[in-house]
Amino acid sequence: MKYTFEDTLWNAFGMETYSYLKDNVRLLLDGTNEQIREYKKKFVAFYRVRRNKEKWIDPFFEIFKEAIIDKKRTFNKYLKKIKKKCKHNNKEQTELSFTSKMLHTIDPNKFPILDSRVLSSLGIKNDNDAYMNLCSKIDNELLKNKKFKDLMKKIRDEVFEKLNESVTNYKLVDIILYSNPDID
Repeated sequence: MKYTFEDTLWNAFGMETYSYLKDNVRLLLDGTNEQIREYKKKFVAFYRVRRNKEKWIDPFFEIFKEAIIDKKRTFNKYLKKIKKKCKHNNKEQTELSFTSKMLHTIDPNKFPILDSRVLSSLGIKNDNDAYMNLCSKIDNELLKNKKFKDLMKKIRDEVFEKLNESVTNYKLVDIILYSNPDID
């Protein structure tokens, strides 16, 4: 079996599962029971959801289905819905990370992924303003920084283009920051 640099990176970042999740998100609405179960299983494993099925995961996927249909979805709107309906240890929790992952899966060009490791690498406090600060930092600094843009282009050209795959700017930022927490 021949392994390439590109294939190794593709697999290391779980891009096959990531692509499946974003490309098949409508299965939650239109799929068979088996397809829906498989989609949920992959999402839970990929994003490492460690929550109670009845009190958190089931309500989360009901909200997820609502968000797929909603053409005016916003981060704050779904953050509030998840906080209200998804209980972890019988308590409401502000689920910044899972809200961003859900919305990114639905619309990867509009919603970046908020992750504590990414926040840390950007020096952003994990508080109620974290998502707004993350979006601002990405849009107003990283995507305008020549060195960072050059790195993105190199990765896009040398990995994703060779695999004939596309990746959004937000996912590429996530990959770079997650794998290089001390990036300047």
